[in-house]
Amino acid sequence: MRVCTIFLPRLEYPTPTPDERKVDMEICHTLSIRGVPKARLLVALCANAARHGTHDDDQLTIAQAEALLLQANGQRLGLVMGRPIYMTLADEEVDPLLYDDHAGDGTAARVIAELKALLERESKKDDH
Repeated sequence: MRVCTIFLPRLEYPTPTPDERKVDMEICHTLSIRGVPKARLLVALCANAARHGTHDDDQLTIAQAEALLLQANGQRLGLVMGRPIYMTLADEEVDPLLYDDHAGDGTAARVIAELKALLERESKKDDH
């Protein structure tokens, strides 16, 4: 019996330039959450997420959200109180793709914009 060895050429992928990486980030459509308290954002995302399965109508509290974020330790969140979040809230930007797949296109952007507007109103109210 004859054994045949096939050698395939090794594929080399060039390291992307900074401009190419910028284009990749633009394709991802990340959303800025700079200055937004992560726990408040998680509460808002949870309140606007679609329910997954049969879960009660309990709302996530700020204290629960803070505990979940500590437990996640920078990793992506999955189901939170039966609601699909599927986001990492550790950075200054989030990728809304998986969240929006469940909650509807643009839901994450709307939730973040509404929370930013609320925070701005609260800030102005505190200044007076």
